[in-house]
Amino acid sequence: MKKLLFLLILFSITAQFSNAQTNENRSEKDVFIEAVQFLEENPLAEKSKETRKWALKYSQDIDYPTCDKILFLFSALEIKGEVMAQFMMKLASFELEKSGKKYNINDAQIAGLESALKVYEKLIEMDKSAKFTKLDSLVDLKNKNQLGAFVKNSNCK
Repeated sequence: MKKLLFLLILFSITAQFSNAQTNENRSEKDVFIEAVQFLEENPLAEKSKETRKWALKYSQDIDYPTCDKILFLFSALEIKGEVMAQFMMKLASFELEKSGKKYNINDAQIAGLESALKVYEKLIEMDKSAKFTKLDSLVDLKNKNQLGAFVKNSNCK
């Protein structure tokens, strides 16, 4: 059943991406990274819910860096699940893209935040009532190129 679900999701993701690679050449890791990118750009597309569910499950097996002070921002009930999910999936994707190479944990957090904020902004375009002050503050920091300083001051380890 698991394999069938994966194949169905793989097929739907493949159909949505304009990638010249054949399915035989793509690993599950590659499909996950593409899925995270797809969800960042299309958080409410027709297949997004299924793709997000699969990607979240896949990301559970990845040891990716977290920062409690930043993760806390996404724990508010007012925040749409797509935003929190995107943050966590991007952290996992960042880890996979680096393939075990050393990297600065702040860079991972910035990538996660930027991805989550893209999703947040797209959701706000669709539903103004989804606004959340803490995320609006992060969008302001991003627009002022101060997101890196915010992450640095969050003491992520």
